[in-house]
Amino acid sequence: MFSLMYSYELTWRDVTLVQLNAAITTQQLFDFFDINGVLHYGIAGGTDDNLHIGDVSIAYSWVHTGLWVWQRNGNDNDNELPLEADGDYTRELGALHFETYNVPSGEIFDKRDSNSLNRVWFQPEEVFPVTGTPEVRQHYFHVPVDSKYLKLAESLEGLELESCLNGTCLDPKPQVVLGLRGAGASVFLDNASYRDFLYSKYEISTVDMESSAIALVSRGVNNR
Repeated sequence: MFSLMYSYELTWRDVTLVQLNAAITTQQLFDFFDINGVLHYGIAGGTDDNLHIGDVSIAYSWVHTGLWVWQRNGNDNDNELPLEADGDYTRELGALHFETYNVPSGEIFDKRDSNSLNRVWFQPEEVFPVTGTPEVRQHYFHVPVDSKYLKLAESLEGLELESCLNGTCLDPKPQVVLGLRGAGASVFLDNASYRDFLYSKYEISTVDMESSAIALVSRGVNNR
């Protein structure tokens, strides 16, 4: 993170993980410094088979995939969610249906059979922007990256990246990839089925544990 107006001497310490810590740290920066823009970078996992180790992914939007309504067993797509009528929750973004992934004895479970975990419905986050109407919430599932910074990032397309370090080389050669969608949640994702679900359902190409929280806080402060 940086200020375009001033420079500060920072002392590096251990990096904190997950959404809550990232959000608190970002808010503190806005509270104590005159921040004109936020640049966040780090490591991420890939959910898109077209990406390879070493690629630099520049997302155009970030999704927080960690807010769910976990539906009670026995209900289905036609059952209204708790507080849905009040506008608190929605079925518009779709759900992860657990019975789809039942695999007993190494064979795919008959989809007519049930799983008591039922399904989780993905939800947008509520944001109350500083520049918005007081007490009027805005919902965000996809948080777009600032258009100015995204335009600047386009100049990196085609940048030649190093592929070898200390005698070890990556194949294929790493590249800068633009125009993807990233996602974050307080989850270390090491599951191929959920990875494939995120990519096929929401076109998410990269996942990490902090970026969407930083994007949501920045949206609340700047509303852009």
